[in-house]
Parts: sequence; structure tokens; C-alpha cells
Amino acid sequence: MSIHLVLRRIARADYERAHRDGVLYAEHTEQLDDISQAWDELQRVLADGDMDNPPLEAQALCGGDVLPNDDNMDYGGVRLIPPERVVEISRALSDLTEPEFRRRYEQADFTGAYSSGPETQPGRTVGQLLSLLEPLGSFYSEAARNDEAVGYWYG
Repeated sequence: MSIHLVLRRIARADYERAHRDGVLYAEHTEQLDDISQAWDELQRVLADGDMDNPPLEAQALCGGDVLPNDDNMDYGGVRLIPPERVVEISRALSDLTEPEFRRRYEQADFTGAYSSGPETQPGRTVGQLLSLLEPLGSFYSEAARNDEAVGYWYG
């Protein structure tokens, strides 16, 4: 079984409507598919060992608030990250250096991660995960530049 991530940029007006109505409608400006299967390993590296209180860069994949009328969807409901927080996450992602990412990878706990590797080992190399940081950073950077929110869910 595999759980994939659906990550979308959402115009501010659509974000406000979703926030008001408690449900995310189909409107979006872009969807990022590059990290669909690697989200769990990537968020563990970005979290730097703290999934309970993850740093901003990890909140790109595990932050936001669950919409109240979408909480029964797939695995935990639709989450929304407001445009102001998107700007902060974008900066944090752009500030993350390759040596720091590699250090986090070496220290990450992959126990129980959704991956193709053994139970405690990642299914992807540090290079494979590092290559996903660029599209994720660009996705958030573009959203920040356009005053957009981010919505995501696991399916």
C-alpha cells in the first residue's frame, strides 16, 4: 500500500473561500507531483528529528490546519497553509543548505516511513531526496511570489 501526497497552490480568494466554507474546492493554480511518493521520507529529513514541533521547512509537508468539513477525506483531511505562512516556509526552504540536508538525512529516523526501503531504512538515497528539494522550494517560492496559499492531502 502506498500513500501519496497531493500538493496544490491556491489563489488567496480560493483559500479564503475554503477557509470560510471548511472545504477545498477544485480550483488551484498548480499541483506538484514530483514528491507524491517521497513525502514521508522528505518530511522526516526536513523535520530534523522533531515531528511534534517541526521547523518551518518541514511544515511545507506537515503544517497547516485541517479543514473542518474535509477531515474524513483519505488520511487526515485537507490541510491549508495560509499565504503568510507560505512566505515563511519558502524562506526556510531556500535557506536550507545541501550540507545541512545531508546531515539531517544521516540522522533521520525512518522507522515506519512510507517508503520502498526496509522498515528502518529510507527507500531513497540522500541524492534522490535532495533532488526533490528544488521542485518543492520552487513550488513554495512561486506561491509566495503570487500571494497564494498551499493545500494538500494524503490519498
